[in-house]
Amino acid sequence: MKKIVVLFFISFLLCSCNENESILDKKNGKVVSCSDVEVILDEREDAVILDVRTSKEYSSGHLDGALNIPLDSLYKNIGILNLESDTPIIVYCRSGSRSAEALKILKDNGYTHVFDLGAMKKCY
Repeated sequence: MKKIVVLFFISFLLCSCNENESILDKKNGKVVSCSDVEVILDEREDAVILDVRTSKEYSSGHLDGALNIPLDSLYKNIGILNLESDTPIIVYCRSGSRSAEALKILKDNGYTHVFDLGAMKKCY
C-alpha cells in the first residue's frame, strides 16, 4: 500500500512540473494561436516572426515586425536570419501549408524553437 501511495505522489509531482513548463517547450514544433504568439513574444524578446509568403504578398500587408523570406528561397537564405539555434521563430503564410514546410526546413537546419502560426489572417 505504501508503494502505491509513493507512486501516486511521484506521479502527481511529475504532472505538476509539466504544468509549469514554458509555452516554448509545450508548443515547440506545433501550430500556435495568436494568444500563444503573444505569450512567446512576452517570454522572449529575441523571438522572430517570419513571413514565408512572396514579397508581393508581404508588401500587401503583414504582421508587425515580421521578416520576409519567401519559402522558395528560405533554404538558401536561411543564413541571413543569423539567429542563435534556440531563438523562437514563429512562421506564417497565407493558408498554413508554406508555414508548415518552413517549420520543417528550420527544424532540419538546427533551430530548436520553431512555431507554426499558419494563416496570417488569424491575427491580422
